[in-house]
Amino acid sequence: MGIKEMFGMNYEVNKVKDKNEENTQEGVISIAPELTLDMDDADLIDLKKKWMIAWDNYNGKILKRQNASEDYWLGKHHGVNDLDDDDKPFVDNLMFEAVETFLPVATKKNAEPLVFPKDGKDQEALASAKKFRNALMVEADIQKLRFTIKKAARHWALYFIGVINIGYDSEEDNIFTKAIMPKQVILDPDGYIEGAEFTGDYIGVYREDKASDLVKKFPGKAKEIKAKAKDKMGSKIRYIEWWTRDTFFFTLDDMVLDKFKNPHWNYDEEEETILEDGTRKTVDNVGRNHFKKRKLPFSFISVFQIGNQPHDNTSLIHQNMSNQDVINKRNRQIDKNVDSQNNGIVLSGKNFTKEQAAEAVEELRQGGGLYVPEGSIEGSYKRDTAPSLPSDVYNSLQDSRSEMRNIFGITGLSAQGLQGDQTVRGKIMTKDADGSRVGGGITEYIEMAIDEVFNWWIQLMHVYYVYEDRDFTTLGSDKTTDSVTLEERDYEYDIVVSVKEGSLIPRDPLLERNEAIELWGAGGIDPISLFEKMDFPDPKESAKALFLWQTNPAVLFQDDPEISQMMAQQQAQQMQGQAPTQPNLAEPGGDLLGQVPI
Repeated sequence: MGIKEMFGMNYEVNKVKDKNEENTQEGVISIAPELTLDMDDADLIDLKKKWMIAWDNYNGKILKRQNASEDYWLGKHHGVNDLDDDDKPFVDNLMFEAVETFLPVATKKNAEPLVFPKDGKDQEALASAKKFRNALMVEADIQKLRFTIKKAARHWALYFIGVINIGYDSEEDNIFTKAIMPKQVILDPDGYIEGAEFTGDYIGVYREDKASDLVKKFPGKAKEIKAKAKDKMGSKIRYIEWWTRDTFFFTLDDMVLDKFKNPHWNYDEEEETILEDGTRKTVDNVGRNHFKKRKLPFSFISVFQIGNQPHDNTSLIHQNMSNQDVINKRNRQIDKNVDSQNNGIVLSGKNFTKEQAAEAVEELRQGGGLYVPEGSIEGSYKRDTAPSLPSDVYNSLQDSRSEMRNIFGITGLSAQGLQGDQTVRGKIMTKDADGSRVGGGITEYIEMAIDEVFNWWIQLMHVYYVYEDRDFTTLGSDKTTDSVTLEERDYEYDIVVSVKEGSLIPRDPLLERNEAIELWGAGGIDPISLFEKMDFPDPKESAKALFLWQTNPAVLFQDDPEISQMMAQQQAQQMQGQAPTQPNLAEPGGDLLGQVPI
């Protein structure tokens, strides 16, 4: 893996590159040494400093845009940012509404993993693939993956990128998945997001620990850490965790705390064995991995980028800032006009002094009366009503609000957006259309990020779980537990891990229910699927009851003496050749269940 080295003023990190310029020159772009664990600590610190210079040159512009996006989400919009904290500016924060309506739709459903063996005919491989699929579903539930993805998606909306870190916690003896604040991440400015992977050479993450905890992690640097903290072991210390595809190291200012090989990989090893004749032989023990090559343990959400920088080139918030400014401006204009219409009072100087006029104005505002000692009332007092604003002002406000909702794809997902639809079916179609638009436009990128997370989980299982059996227990639809055990032999098969396409796209429950009823009427769906679509608590048990009702209904009522007696009488009448007495459906007990309980 190439890591860039600096050579005088000709090296690119000393220049502010214009990302709009295409680099079409041939030849060596930059000279790069190979970063290895035997590199001297001083050289490693020099390399770290050069990375930081490159990052600072790039990050200045990105940080300014990130802060602006965060301010608009919080309601600190253009024109009101200079107000004191005690002031309450008139702000219609549609930006917050749009983001927080959009995100729950885009991250509403759990992603459905797909796992299958490359050799689809091998039954043992198929069984192992099923185990891994169940393991992924259990891990997603334990780690609350949906909320981690939602947090990363919010980061993407605000900070032009979403960053997810995957790793292994030795204390918990389990895989972890965390959404990292993008402002705490250092990225190679020459990299970009391809799918959900970063193409750059390195990633740095700012970490914080108490001095006492840092000494436990890096005992070899205990003296230096204590000196940094001035022996105050409760002090918080900020340091940087660096990742390349081959190495993993930590720096604190001008000090390397420690360095390792990439820990998330089963490396090839040489093993000496003794043959039957007593001779010794060295055998290569090939490390088994899910990935074909070492990777950076991160997954990214990136949508609006053209591949010339790590972060998105724009965002939904950035595209809607001008709309938000117009909305606030129009609301202030309307509010000012309304105030002038309600409170404009003119008093004659012939009848009132300045002090009396002030008292009279206050009395009128509080709903009191006005005393005029002499003369005509019409000549001493009147209300000055401002002319109404033209309808174009209100239309402009509505147009800006609608445009923002359209860009976010939430017109049919908000109460205001559904007011224009006069029928229930129209509201459902509008809502479903926007839900699919959000799902098809954004969630496919979220699915790619989850896909990368799932593959990383499988890789980490290969590294950390392979040496002992692991149980993964799930709760089945019949309220019983279902447990699978990953054994060492399950890791011998090559598997493909993905996310079911479209599994995150939201679907309207009422629409799914109606579709299920139509399919049932046409004979195109089984009863278990029908009850699942209709959100029955136990679809299998409901289907079983339906089958018994259609074949042997007496079994359903064997604990009810009254119904059992009625059924026995009907059976006796049938045996005697008489027509059975039909129950009166209008009376209680006539028909306790319908043929199809929908």
